[in-house]
Amino acid sequence: MCISAEDRTRREFKYTNPNHVIQRFHERKGLFGNKCVDDMLIETQTCIRDINRCVIVPDERRDGNKSNYIAIFLTDFGELIAIPLFINETHIIILTLKDVKKDEKNPNWYINKYNEIGGTRGIQSLPLYYKTGFA
Repeated sequence: MCISAEDRTRREFKYTNPNHVIQRFHERKGLFGNKCVDDMLIETQTCIRDINRCVIVPDERRDGNKSNYIAIFLTDFGELIAIPLFINETHIIILTLKDVKKDEKNPNWYINKYNEIGGTRGIQSLPLYYKTGFA
């Protein structure tokens, strides 16, 4: 199930563990061109609301995570990131920030989902990731 543009705009953003989120964004500020954390969070929220920039997919991982969706998008700096979310009727809760290139299990899963859903919206496809970098 995809989250519609209307649903993205009517829900408020929330952080259940803001210290964790701020720490993860600070540690990964290179993904946003070394912006300050406040600007990174604004960019993230803006991207999540934009269906032509961000895809949101159900979180199918079975590793005890608290998210029910994952937002996947390119930052203004050109880095692909994944944001595990918990979405309910009133809020989009940002749980953490993932650097797709550093995902040890399967970075291509994120890229495939981005390409699959993004392709239906005219978002340019991304090449699959290999250990040497983007092909």
